[in-house]
Amino acid sequence: MKSFLLPFILLFTHQILHAQTYTIPGATEQPAWVFPLWFEDGTGAKDTLYLGYDSEGQDYGYPQSDTVFAEYFNLIDTTKFNVYWSSIYFDSLILKNIIWQHLEFYTYISFYKAEYPIKISWDNNLFYSEALPYPFNEDLPRAWGLFYCHDNSPEYPNCFPLGELPLLFTDTIIGPPYLFEIWRKDSMIFNGPDNTYLLDYADFAVFPYNSFDGTAIEEQDITSITVGPNPFINEIQIKSFDQLENLTIYSITGQQIFFKNDIKGNSIQLYLGFLPRGQIYFLKVNTSNSTYPIKLIKN
Repeated sequence: MKSFLLPFILLFTHQILHAQTYTIPGATEQPAWVFPLWFEDGTGAKDTLYLGYDSEGQDYGYPQSDTVFAEYFNLIDTTKFNVYWSSIYFDSLILKNIIWQHLEFYTYISFYKAEYPIKISWDNNLFYSEALPYPFNEDLPRAWGLFYCHDNSPEYPNCFPLGELPLLFTDTIIGPPYLFEIWRKDSMIFNGPDNTYLLDYADFAVFPYNSFDGTAIEEQDITSITVGPNPFINEIQIKSFDQLENLTIYSITGQQIFFKNDIKGNSIQLYLGFLPRGQIYFLKVNTSNSTYPIKLIKN
């Protein structure tokens, strides 16, 4: 059966430990920070994914690099509902747990034999954990999370097929008309895809929080920067109201594949013909006033 991919993004900001501790089944050692995502499909079938942080974790060595944390391949059970990171490897192997040392991560979530609707749940308190490698930040969490949407949720009408407006699910002040749609809950219901375009692509990422240093969050507007055409073929143009400083492009697996700094002015034309076609990429643009996460689609 065809898998369905759920886009998800985590951006890490700068609080004290509120959360209970979760453990990864089968791990001989537990990471310093464990973030489970719980899934339940329309039949009541359940599954769980784990994201972890540990100073001894290996960022790009998986699969089977952090075996003490139970980061290794599992044989998929094709008779039941499964959720897994990224895709199926070698036609039969899946990854349920991913541990990172720097929490700089970008991939997607896949569903197998899913019956809609699907409920996804999380523990918001985990974003306040002092185990996260980010400083105390008064009443704000150390981390906040986002979903990029390619499917339809009856509770969330802005879950567009292209994921233009990511969904912020931690309790912070960001909201429309700024970069993120606010969502102060600990779960979400998905009714399934509403558009076949990009159904097989989805976004999940983790980045250290430095995205909004230097400006009040409320002052940011997504019209402050434009990137186009998007989807693109070989070239894109980036225009900003503020001075462009640097930009980074990540692959869907989280690998940095392009970086440019010392940009002069507030616009730049980029040739990206070397990137494989039919893929989604994550563009991070730093300006003199802010940082913008932007999804790029190459036709």
